[in-house]
Amino acid sequence: MRLHRWSPPPLAALHLRAITRHLAALVKQHTAVANQLHANQACGLTPGCVRQDLQRGLRAPERSAERMRRAALELVRRDAGLLRRFMLLQTVPGIGETSAFCLLAEVSLLPDGLQVRQ
Repeated sequence: MRLHRWSPPPLAALHLRAITRHLAALVKQHTAVANQLHANQACGLTPGCVRQDLQRGLRAPERSAERMRRAALELVRRDAGLLRRFMLLQTVPGIGETSAFCLLAEVSLLPDGLQVRQ
């Protein structure tokens, strides 16, 4: 068996992975605040200042997530290989922009030439 010299993944792929993982964290944060807001509204005993603060807390992760989506799209557009795979992923029914970013970010770090069992 011949050993092959390791080479690091492309920087664009590493950046895309960091962006998509942060995007996933923002979605979780948004969901947590939305659930908290819903629970507070359901009980009917929450002061208005708390509800307002929770509503403001919903907007921050939404804005950050949109910035991350734009950054991911710009990163993909600058790299021909990533762009080709990104466009190909979006041809699969049920895979939209965000799913394509997440799949591409993780798969792009795999080395070329892997076999099916690997």
